Formats: sequence, structure tokens, C-alpha cells
Amino acid sequence: MKSSLMRTVIFPFAYLAVAMAPPSEASDTIAFLYEDYPPYTFQQEGKVVGTVVAKVEAIAAAAGLTVKWRQATFSRMLRSIANGKGTPPVCIAGYGTTPERAATSWISKPFAMSSGSGIAVLKDNLEKFKDHESIVDILTDKAISGAFLQGATYSDVQTPLIEAGRERHLFIGGDDNDLAVMVVRGRVDFAMVNPDQVEYLQRALPGGQQLVALKPKGMRPPGSEHILCSRNLPEGMRDRINEAIEALKLLPGMDAPERDTDQ
Repeated sequence: MKSSLMRTVIFPFAYLAVAMAPPSEASDTIAFLYEDYPPYTFQQEGKVVGTVVAKVEAIAAAAGLTVKWRQATFSRMLRSIANGKGTPPVCIAGYGTTPERAATSWISKPFAMSSGSGIAVLKDNLEKFKDHESIVDILTDKAISGAFLQGATYSDVQTPLIEAGRERHLFIGGDDNDLAVMVVRGRVDFAMVNPDQVEYLQRALPGGQQLVALKPKGMRPPGSEHILCSRNLPEGMRDRINEAIEALKLLPGMDAPERDTDQ
């Protein structure tokens, strides 16, 4: 699952990139690259919507910016933020901070809090988990199976335990929603899915009302989410984004992380 992955990136996170418009467009227009990842960023009836989309659009409006949406892959989003020379500035939104990101990008003030990581299980299957306080307890129980994304990177603690139980687990392509489908169909007992994703899936996924979210110990805790931009983002644009976040009071009392802001 993406939020539990080390893609936060583990944003959990909510997940889009912001590219400054090319010179031919108005300087106040920003093109947003986004990954289809409900409930954060996705298309609905031809329009890009989602919890992260709504907050970023509110920030852009408060900053006097016009936004355009362009879909991209997650790998392209990561490459874009690292490529800060000779190209239009690029940002991603809905991610937490890491030392690596602080060293290569500009980081905005926080504009949201993630729900942290958790697992999705069936209501009728809660008995299996009642005596398990931590994710380690769950992963070491040979009577419990889970669904995981092929090629995903989980935490240093989780990875060897997942590999040790490979014969009883299910590894698939796709995304977190596909993992939840495996739970609903009874193929596995749990999937690593953010609690706020479970809330969305309860409404949007056929049979999703059977799902409940658990937060065992050892999962990624809630954390602040930011807009991260390549270092060639103009100083004036940085200020407008931060001023808009402050004016909207999305997360009052929280400060931007310390970082080198040299371009």
C-alpha cells in the first residue's frame, strides 16, 4: 500500500506534482501533475477531485494562482522534483518530509495531516486480530494472510516478516484499492491501507461497507503533509504559497521545517 510504503515517501500520502506553466502561459498559471489515487487525487465524471486536490486548489486560489491538471505516473513525479535545472519548476503535494527531500527540494509549510498507516480487514474477521496489538504480531501469525503490492518497499521491520510468510500472502500489481478488493473477496485477511482510504472504499467499493480500519502498533503514525518543489521555484512563488497556507489556517500553529532554501 502506498502510504505504508517508503514512498513517503509512505505520503501516505496523497499524491500530485505541480509544474510551473511554460513561458508561453500566464505566470500565474500552474499545471498540476497528479497520480490517480483516491481519495486523494482522482478523476470523477471528467473532473480531477480528491482531498488533496481540494486543499491545493484552495491554496492556489488564496495565492491568486490558476491551476491546470495533468496526469502523470508516480515515477515521473519523483523525477520531476529532482530535476530542478533547465526545466520549469515542479512541485509535488501531499507528502511528508525526509532528510533526502530537504536536501534536494523546497518544502512548504504543512497544509494537512496524513491519517498514518493502517490495515483494512472485514468486520466479520475481527476476531482474528483481537489479540494482536502490533503489525509484527499480525505478520508473524501463520494463520493470517495479507495482500501486498509487487515491488513495493515496506519498512525495515516489516519486509523480512512479509518475505518469511510469502507462501501464505498474496502479491499483486495495481494499487491500494486493488489490495482492498482482495480483502472484500475473502482472498486474504488484511491489506495495508490508510484509514482515510478505508473510509472512501466503504462508500466507493462494491462490498466496501464490510471493511473496517485497524491501526496496530508499529505502523507509520500521522504526519504533516507539504508541497515539495524543485529548487528553481521562484522565491516569490514560494512566498505566495506559504502565505496562502498561513492565511487559510489549514494547520494553525505548525511551522515549516528547517531547510536550505537556496535555489
